[in-house]
Amino acid sequence: MNLMLVDDHPIVLEALSTILKSRFPEAKIICVQDLKNFDKKIQSVKAWDCVVIDLNFNGEFRGFDLIGTVKSLPSPPPVIVLSMHTEPAIIKKALDHGANAYVTKTEAPSEIFTAFTEIRSGRNYVSKFSKTALKDLTEAETVELSRREQEIASLVMAGDTSKDIGKKLAISTRTVESHRINIMRKLGAKNTAQLIGILRQRV
Repeated sequence: MNLMLVDDHPIVLEALSTILKSRFPEAKIICVQDLKNFDKKIQSVKAWDCVVIDLNFNGEFRGFDLIGTVKSLPSPPPVIVLSMHTEPAIIKKALDHGANAYVTKTEAPSEIFTAFTEIRSGRNYVSKFSKTALKDLTEAETVELSRREQEIASLVMAGDTSKDIGKKLAISTRTVESHRINIMRKLGAKNTAQLIGILRQRV
């Protein structure tokens, strides 16, 4: 079995290698920390059984491009995303880019083993936490917002503050805040960043 692990944190690579070796002692594991070596490494083996990819590298979401590179291979192997990101929009984007499985780094090692088992059987897999997050996102996409809420939501996505929105819509800042609270409650967002992510998926 040929496995590639791609992560910019050496401690994560070492820990993940140890975990996988304990379950798959016959596996040949190649670790990639520096993305400058990624293309060379991915071409060094004719047939990969799986590539495990993180999404964020030095503050940039490079993982989506890496998934595309793997999927462009003549015989593309399955890809497992192992990421600290738990936002539903990011999980969905990874799957849309071709990831076969998504597991968060906050979950038990058993989830990564389950992901391997599923993809080796030709099935895709989404971890328990990720599945719940995606369900919440799907439900949020079907929620109806009032016309005023839609106006405010659009301005929130544009980066306007509640004060700015109030001036543009000729309403008080307090009224804007009240609408924002209702929008977040309807969509299940815990903060503004999460709200913007959900709203972008609805566009």
